[in-house]
Amino acid sequence: MDSKKKVKKAFMLGIGAASLTAQAIKETFEDLTNGEDFDEQEAREMVQSLVDSTNKQKVLLQKEIQVQLKKLQANSPFVSKKDYLKLVSRLEKLEKQNKKKK
Repeated sequence: MDSKKKVKKAFMLGIGAASLTAQAIKETFEDLTNGEDFDEQEAREMVQSLVDSTNKQKVLLQKEIQVQLKKLQANSPFVSKKDYLKLVSRLEKLEKQNKKKK
């Protein structure tokens, strides 16, 4: 899978994870506590487990996106702002040295 597809896939996964909102968690909790299968404490624990799992996935997704963006940038034909500023600084130093020699 090429970098563009990986970044797109990671982005789409992020959108999916973001769709799990507080409202959805609240509804899940209410569904669990309204049934006879779970008491309130069990429902809270399950919802907390869901929240924790979602947060872990969010962190992993952010890291994967950063990795893929770095790979994409490394293969990009464009110069980064940081590299550009380094080159400008180096050029200015060389121009000063050249003026001193004249």
